Amino acid sequence: MSNHRATTPTIVLLSIVLLGFGIFGPCMKIVPGFGDYSPLVRVLKPDLAVPASFSLFSGITHMAHEGNWMLAILVFSFSILFPITKLSVYWIAAIDSPEHGAFHKVMKVASLLGKFSMVDVFVIALLVVAIKGLPGNTQVQVQWGFWCFCTAILVSLVVPFALKRQQTASAKHTE
Repeated sequence: MSNHRATTPTIVLLSIVLLGFGIFGPCMKIVPGFGDYSPLVRVLKPDLAVPASFSLFSGITHMAHEGNWMLAILVFSFSILFPITKLSVYWIAAIDSPEHGAFHKVMKVASLLGKFSMVDVFVIALLVVAIKGLPGNTQVQVQWGFWCFCTAILVSLVVPFALKRQQTASAKHTE
C-alpha cells in the first residue's frame, strides 16, 4: 500500500473517531439565569437553577421528547446522519483502488457531499446562538464535545484533497 493509500483512510478514521466523541460527548452546558429573580428561584425552585449539560445526541432526543420533532429531525439529519453518510462514502473511496470503476462513482458522490460539508457545523452554531439569546442572564458554555464535532468536520474537509492526491498518484503509477 502506498503512502497516499495509507494516509487517506487514517484521515477518515480520525474524523470518524472525533465525530463519535462530538456526537456523544458534552457539547454545551446551559447555566440557567433568572435575572433579578435568580436568588428567589434558587430558594423556591432550586431544580430550575441546576446547570444542564447536553451532548448533541441527548439534545436531539430532548427536543424530540419535548415535541419539537421537526427541529429534532433537522438537527439529526444535518448533524448526525449527513456526516456519517459523508464519512462512510469517504471511507469506501479511501480503501478502494482508483483503478476500479466504483472509485470514480464514489468520488462523484463524495464531491457532491463535500459541497454541503459545513451545513452540520452551521446547524450546531445556530443552536448555540439561539440558546445564548435566552433571557435572564442564561449562559451557554461550549464544551469539549462541540470542539470534537467541529474538528471532525474540519478534518473531513481534507479528505477530498487526499482522495484526489491518491487518484493522481495511482494514475502516475499505472502510466
